[in-house]
Amino acid sequence: MVACSPRMADAPAQLDYAQPVSWHHRKGVRRGIVAAMVLLGVLGSVKFLAPAWHHVRLLYYQGRCLGHEENGSRVVFDGGKVVGKVDRDWDRFYSLFSPPGGQFTATVFLGELKRADGERRLVSVDLAVGKDLSGASAVSLDYHVIKPGGVWEQAVLCSDRWWTIPEGGVTKVYAGERDAGDASHFTIVVERSGEKQVIDGWLRADGTVLLEGR
Repeated sequence: MVACSPRMADAPAQLDYAQPVSWHHRKGVRRGIVAAMVLLGVLGSVKFLAPAWHHVRLLYYQGRCLGHEENGSRVVFDGGKVVGKVDRDWDRFYSLFSPPGGQFTATVFLGELKRADGERRLVSVDLAVGKDLSGASAVSLDYHVIKPGGVWEQAVLCSDRWWTIPEGGVTKVYAGERDAGDASHFTIVVERSGEKQVIDGWLRADGTVLLEGR
């Protein structure tokens, strides 16, 4: 006779808990990471694109200023009054080159000149009207010489000076013109009591401009 052993009570059922979701698999965390990456990308793009766009605009207006052609018959100053205006391309270029820009009266000459070694420069000559020590009206020419910038280079100011037209009595100032036969030379015509006089301008090797009346 086989003795029957008492039946063991059934063991309590084990609950099969799911494995905890790692932090990088949680939807909320993943969305947060994606959003943060997008935000960083946008901020990085803005930080990079703003200076790049600024440089592109500067190069655009620089090119227009370098290629500027002037009509020597245009009157800039007449009978004690400034009748010319600041060239728009020059004004926009300079506001980008040296914010917030210059306080120019009227553009007399603007364009590309070359030194004797072939290095090109952007040269502008602007009119300035004031008083001399005796209180009489004095007409001056303010000039800027700028080494043009490139895709990877910034434009550089080489020279910024002024020159007073000697002897006074100037009644008219005409726009300057480049010399077709000399890439370093330009001329500006002025009038005194109906008589015209030529002022010569040369871009020199040191980056300055020599102005002399004939």
